[in-house]
Amino acid sequence: MSFFILRARKRQALAKLEKKQDEFWSQVTPEDRVFRDKVKSLKVIESYPVEAILNASRDLHADLIVMGTHEKGFVETFLGSVAKNVLSRSRVPVLVVPLIDKKR
Repeated sequence: MSFFILRARKRQALAKLEKKQDEFWSQVTPEDRVFRDKVKSLKVIESYPVEAILNASRDLHADLIVMGTHEKGFVETFLGSVAKNVLSRSRVPVLVVPLIDKKR
């Protein structure tokens, strides 16, 4: 894949992520919006998800990894494969939050 296409794809993904974050914070109570300032940065990384998450947690000296998981199949219903692998390999605590299916 061309460097320029990859860069454009990352910019597009970051814009989508920023939009989703704005939508999320617009639905949070005003007193809870103070936590938005705790989000230091958003990054889009082309890599294997587990490796990217573990490397980022080391680079940032993270105290906690918070991940969302979604339902796929029987095993994945309880814990997604990426979350499961991060949980088993991480040296810091991992909080896994189930994502709510808006269709229900």
